[in-house]
Amino acid sequence: MFLGCGGEIERLREAGIIPADMPPLGHSLVMDSTDVEAWAKPSRTSRKTGEEIPSKDPDAAWGHRTAKTKRSSKASKRRTSKKKNEAGDGGDTGSGEKDSKDELFFGYKVNVIADANYGLPMFARTRPANASDYTVMIEDLDACLALYPELRKRYFLGDKGYDSQPNIQHVVDRGMIPVIAVRMPTKDKETGKRLYDGIHDQDGRPTCVGGKSMEYVETDQEGFHHFQCPAEGCHLKDSVQFTRHCDYAHYEKPEGKLLRIVGLLPRCSDEWIAEYKKRPGIERCFSSVKHSRMLDKHRCLNGGKMTLHAVMSILSYLATALAHLEADDYAHVRHMRIKLPKARGERRRQPRPAPACRDPDCACCNRLRETV
Repeated sequence: MFLGCGGEIERLREAGIIPADMPPLGHSLVMDSTDVEAWAKPSRTSRKTGEEIPSKDPDAAWGHRTAKTKRSSKASKRRTSKKKNEAGDGGDTGSGEKDSKDELFFGYKVNVIADANYGLPMFARTRPANASDYTVMIEDLDACLALYPELRKRYFLGDKGYDSQPNIQHVVDRGMIPVIAVRMPTKDKETGKRLYDGIHDQDGRPTCVGGKSMEYVETDQEGFHHFQCPAEGCHLKDSVQFTRHCDYAHYEKPEGKLLRIVGLLPRCSDEWIAEYKKRPGIERCFSSVKHSRMLDKHRCLNGGKMTLHAVMSILSYLATALAHLEADDYAHVRHMRIKLPKARGERRRQPRPAPACRDPDCACCNRLRETV
């Protein structure tokens, strides 16, 4: 069905309905996961008998997700603190930065790979909620590429959850350009700066001896990135003390650690920023699958049924998009909310009768009689 949407997109491009500058389907892939809470309650201990009551959904597990509200974030922080103290981790209260942004939930994760330009899902796999995103990326990416070998894939997008040296290297080995956000480096206690290996800033740009971030110029044919000091320079500009000066060029080839820090496509370049801005499009797919396809209101009690429900929801999403494309309605290809027609002979709501009033000169009752 995904390839059927690709054929319709090519037809609409030839007809002039889709702009000619739009890339083909599969040009930019994006991967992300969404949380799905389990219908059953987790395992718990009875307050009366003290016996453990097992969960009716043994395949579900506890996992972290982005906190939806500040209140839920604080509740998750308390649960994490209690859990760590009971484990005996030296009295860690769980007051780190991660706990203030995440919350615990009991259920599953649905990992999805979609087209970033058109928002059409092409691969999905359901796992327990404790499965980490960066550990399953290589497995899901290889399975997805095996299903669609004919697509001309160029970019692979992902958030910080997929940041790791093996993942980025694997994307490059598969012939794609990784556009994956990198976690912020730790702050140096002496200087107070956040630099990778003491050289590169948060955007992967090298810093000169004066502490200024250099500007990206171009990438040559051999794959070397050309950086140059900014035009305004720093305090070392026009200085000749011990050959320390500003206004010089720097070349780097993205290999080894630089492949992650700087990037095969520099993370400070306009092309990288433009591609990464397409990543939130998969969130709209998650919203439609959950609300319009009832994924957030399932009644499944094991992983197999949960997987079937998720796959059917995504197939329904693709079927709706394909119907829009076949009707030459490209503007609403992502519009998934459909109003069902009313059944024939549906009982209509009868108008409310006027209340009986003994006073014939009552103005309120007279106006109500006129409307009825």
